[in-house]
Order: sequence, then structure tokens, then C-alpha cells
Amino acid sequence: MLSDRLARLEATGFVTKARDPADGRRHVYSLTDKGADLAPVLSAIVVWAARHTATDATADAVAALGEGGGRPAGR
Repeated sequence: MLSDRLARLEATGFVTKARDPADGRRHVYSLTDKGADLAPVLSAIVVWAARHTATDATADAVAALGEGGGRPAGR
């Protein structure tokens, strides 16, 4: 199931797949710019859900998600 999802994310350009330099039997997946551009959208969904459904997240954690548009650090 996970491998199928990762393959679909790679096929649609959301992640790239490379061999792990430390262990050639493994692969490392990285977000592409296209994938990283979804961060604000996903963050907004998480914030909305935290405001409108029961959650274990603290109010500070929800507020922190809403700050900065959910962009990954350095972008």
C-alpha cells in the first residue's frame, strides 16, 4: 500500500526517489517544489480541522500551524 502511494506520488511529480547512499538497498524520497507547494494547503486543512473537530492538539500548536502559511523552513 505504501509503495503504491509513493509510486503514484513519484509518477505525478510530488516526490523524487533516489538510492540511499548509505544503503543501496533502500530508497530516499524527497519533496519536489510541486510537492512542497502543497504544504500551505495541507496546513490550512489541518488548522481548519483542529478548529472544527475535537483534537488533542494544544491551542498553541494549532496557532503555530497557521503562522507562515505552512511553508517548509527555508522556502
